[in-house]
Amino acid sequence: MNGETCEKWQKKEVVGDKVNKYTMWLKMMPSELEPDVRTAVPVMYVMKGFNNLLGSHYDHYYLTYQVSWKCRGEIPRC
Repeated sequence: MNGETCEKWQKKEVVGDKVNKYTMWLKMMPSELEPDVRTAVPVMYVMKGFNNLLGSHYDHYYLTYQVSWKCRGEIPRC
């Protein structure tokens, strides 16, 4: 995805006569403090169906994420 190696997670659900398909591309980033720990960082989210992120109508949505880390490249924990 966009020149990056990513994992692709996908969910499909049928509601009535409509098929909702949700796809998330995630880049796995290593931690500088804990080398064995990897964090999934969103790259892109595509929804074809009901907008389960923002709660809108059935349509085709594309969201591209831009992430910037300021702490020595470390991904902050939530």
